[in-house]
Amino acid sequence: MTDGQNGGTRNDKFNKFEEYSLFIEDTARLSERRQTVSNTYVAVNSLLLVAIGLLVKDLGATGVWRLLLPVPLIVSGIIISRRWSELLSNYKKLVGFRIIVLKEMEKKMSGIENMYHREDLLYPRDKSGGSNSIGGLNFSDKEQALPKIFILLYYLFGLGLIAALMVELIVN
Repeated sequence: MTDGQNGGTRNDKFNKFEEYSLFIEDTARLSERRQTVSNTYVAVNSLLLVAIGLLVKDLGATGVWRLLLPVPLIVSGIIISRRWSELLSNYKKLVGFRIIVLKEMEKKMSGIENMYHREDLLYPRDKSGGSNSIGGLNFSDKEQALPKIFILLYYLFGLGLIAALMVELIVN
């Protein structure tokens, strides 16, 4: 069955719309996965920080050992947080790419609201097409700050341990 207006079949239009809908759903699932990854990494980092605190305060080790035992956990936390940051960056690129493709699909389809184009009016983009953090939500950039905060905490813990170790060595 052909559509008299553009020569295509109604079935082709439906398939394009179905493809568009599936692409939106898949992009939403990708965003949900990113959130799950963040929740997991926040939990892992929180457990590591608690473990470091317990090792320093409550383990019962004395002397230099009390200060050296947490070092592997601090190094692990930094490595884990860097990996988390890389994953968030990759997810941001994937979701950004998918939004670009969805916008291209919207341009080719008639009779639908161009929501992704309309969002640009509400949340402007910079000249390169990236999120404008002043006018937009830019959740990805805010989310990417979390691993950096944990890395900072690990470095501060490490510096505190070094300072305590120096005091310990001077006193004894």
